[in-house]
Formats: sequence, C-alpha cells, structure tokens
Amino acid sequence: MDIYKNWLAENGVKFEEKDYGLTFKYQGGYFIIGNNTKDLQYFNIVMPGIYDFAEHTDVPRIKVLEALNKVNAQYKVVKAVCDDEDCWLTTEIFIDSTPDVEDYMERLLNILHQSRMEFFQYLRES
Repeated sequence: MDIYKNWLAENGVKFEEKDYGLTFKYQGGYFIIGNNTKDLQYFNIVMPGIYDFAEHTDVPRIKVLEALNKVNAQYKVVKAVCDDEDCWLTTEIFIDSTPDVEDYMERLLNILHQSRMEFFQYLRES
C-alpha cells in the first residue's frame, strides 16, 4: 500500500487509511484502493455508490442494469455492479511485483470517471 500512499501524497491527494484500504477524493469522485494484502499482484480501485436506488425510485431497475451492462461491454478493466441498494464501479488488474504506479494510476481513475458519465448518459438515452 505504500506505493499508492506515495502516489496520492505526491499528487496532492489527501487520503485516509482504513482496514479495507485507502479512501480518497480525486477530481470530484470518491474512491477506495482495496487492501489486497492476501494477493499482492491484484490491484483494484473502487468508485462506490455511483447510483442509489432509493434516490431514483421512478427509474426501473432493469434500465439501471442495462446501463451497467453497457458500461461493462464498452470499457476494458471496468466492472459495473450493483446490489439491492446501490451501484459501484471498480477497476481490477493484475500487476507485477515491482509496479510503476505512474504507468496506470491516473488512467484507471480517469476511466472510472468516464464510466460513471457514460452510465448516466445511457440512463438518459433509454
């Protein structure tokens, strides 16, 4: 986790360390870098709670699921998922044992932002 803490600090991003990972805001979005100490070659960034079903009771659930499916089909690495309450976006990749965070960190954060925008665009279109 130290390499991610360093990247966040070097880029002026304040973060909090929790049991489940690092939480932070970046360009207006809220993110979690998962604490994956049991699998050091797995890396994920989560953008939680992008859509709350309780706040959108007028939107049919199938419409939301279809929009999530379109995001999954369009974006590499991104998983768009939901449970009974809300929807999340996550990026999941495998990294080598000496990763260079500069190679992928900003791209993953930007793809999550883009995926969220596309999700809401798909909802408006359908």
